[in-house]
Amino acid sequence: MPPGGMSILEDKNVRNIRTFILGLCALMAFSVSALAQQKSLYERLGGEEGVSAVVEDFAQNVLADSRINKKFAKSDAPRLLTNLKAFVCFATGGPCRYTGLDMKTSHKNMGVTAGEFTALVEDLVKTLDKFRVPAKEKNELLGALAALRKDIVEIESPATGRELPAAFKPAPPLAAVASAPAQQKSLYERLGGKDAISAVVDDFAQNVLTDPRINKKFAKSDAPRLLANLKDFVCFATGGPCRYTGLDMKTSHKNMGTTAGEFNALVEDLVKTLDKFKVPAKEKNELLGALAGLRGDIVESESSTTGGELPAAFQPAPPLGTVASAPAPAQQKSLYERLGGKDAISAVVDDFAQNVLTDPRINKKFAKSDAPRLLTNLKAFVCFATGGPCRYTGLDMKTSHKNMGTTAGEFTALVEDLVKTLDKFKVPEKEKNELLGALAGLRGDIVESESPATGGELPAAFTPAPPLGESRATVASTPAPAPARAPAASVRRGGLSLYERLGGKDAISAVVDDFAQNVLTDPRINKKFVKSDPVRLVSNLKDFVCVATGGPCQYFGLDMKKSHKRMDVTAGEFNALVEDLVKSLDKFKVPEKEKNELLGALAGLRGDIVEDESSATGGELPKKFKPAPPMGSSKGKKAMKNAKKR
Repeated sequence: MPPGGMSILEDKNVRNIRTFILGLCALMAFSVSALAQQKSLYERLGGEEGVSAVVEDFAQNVLADSRINKKFAKSDAPRLLTNLKAFVCFATGGPCRYTGLDMKTSHKNMGVTAGEFTALVEDLVKTLDKFRVPAKEKNELLGALAALRKDIVEIESPATGRELPAAFKPAPPLAAVASAPAQQKSLYERLGGKDAISAVVDDFAQNVLTDPRINKKFAKSDAPRLLANLKDFVCFATGGPCRYTGLDMKTSHKNMGTTAGEFNALVEDLVKTLDKFKVPAKEKNELLGALAGLRGDIVESESSTTGGELPAAFQPAPPLGTVASAPAPAQQKSLYERLGGKDAISAVVDDFAQNVLTDPRINKKFAKSDAPRLLTNLKAFVCFATGGPCRYTGLDMKTSHKNMGTTAGEFTALVEDLVKTLDKFKVPEKEKNELLGALAGLRGDIVESESPATGGELPAAFTPAPPLGESRATVASTPAPAPARAPAASVRRGGLSLYERLGGKDAISAVVDDFAQNVLTDPRINKKFVKSDPVRLVSNLKDFVCVATGGPCQYFGLDMKKSHKRMDVTAGEFNALVEDLVKSLDKFKVPEKEKNELLGALAGLRGDIVEDESSATGGELPKKFKPAPPMGSSKGKKAMKNAKKR
């Protein structure tokens, strides 16, 4: 959020289904070398007994709270408790299975209001404080609950204590046959359930274990145990009624010495299986794209060689039941800062581009590209994508690589050219892996053929962007061409950015103006902005929302955590902020889909904004808070000067 202001980020991570590929890659996951260095949230909360005690107390608070308990008038208490314990255990990394409905389906037609959700949060806080749950774990749980807000809340009203709508159908009592199916089938169901997954895993494993390009990596693995565990994991990860307690990808592949070539062999073995079983294109593409996103955790050598021996340093898997590791905590500095900022990124991109344009395995794909434009856009993209103060106005990856005919082999060449550059500049291992992981995540948008061939000609169907200076603004802001005279509704449902779907610059400006007016006149929250310069606040907020929704703007403000530090924003004030935004979105009749995206994203930022879980509102701004200087001050001029240099 801008200093002293409020903002919205478009959450782009919710569409990722990597969990299923965690299962497919578990062929490697069952050969592990070390236990996790950091305990799961489940363990940190005290395991089964700790979670059970917390859930029972929380449920008691909720069922005795007149602000929310009417919503559970038809619920079977034993079933509610059992499902809630299983869900919390499962969600925090414990060895449980959750077979209940997803959050959206289970809360459908309950008519839960924003006020009732707040009551739910306060009941949880009461329990966590009672059990003296440490601040770190407390914030993790509250953040997770906040992220579910969009699936639970159906009415953006502050009202509480409302009756349960007659349209709501509760789950049957424990031991009765569940009748309400999920609104959308899980991946487990879409793949055909247990028997189908078992058949796919058997075939995939057979491909891998008989493939001389990769099978030596499993020389120490026990095939029957590997298969049994893999089936359980895939079932578990796709939403099936199974249990898995293995390690994360990074830990499970440590010291295996997997090469880029061997990873490609793994992908090809999976493709062979999916084609054999005629897995639909949608599911197939999702799986392959997700597998590519895990490349950074699996590959330890960017060599194209295959058939390598399993390193002596690698240790076989520990006994079943090993607890999965938790991910390492995020760094405070952005990747942009850790890479050295603008000058360092510029030097890396220049060298990388030189490698690519002189590499006969890939350079023909850029025969029609304007080099200056390519460099300029690439620098802006890397700066923007790593958290730097840049704007990227080029096309998205899928559109910009459409009809290039890029093969899997050529993508591998691209990766190797990047590795060459990163090694030349001695980029630290952590940052190197982040960049390679990010590039791997784009594989699904870049690769159009799973062939290992390289050096292919650029197809005649490919249309390059014009040279720098020729209709750049128009090209940069245009997504994949829509059919002539397409109905407006169909265009809005296409691949447009949130910025475009909201109506572009003028529409966002109008919404922000109205939202800021609501906030600055709302006695529940406006005292937090008494030191803020309104002109700077609104200007920065417009730039931030424009950038965050995919628009062609620049933003130089702080990240959410830093910009709200010492503001002492309460849970109640955050809810006031949400209601002020809802008021603006409703006034401008923002479509439900875009409205939910914005509100869901804002809920996801709650952990960075709220510093006090009190329901109080109208609090004074603490003296220790330091606002950004007014527009035109020395700091503002410095930012503008830097912007012009860029």
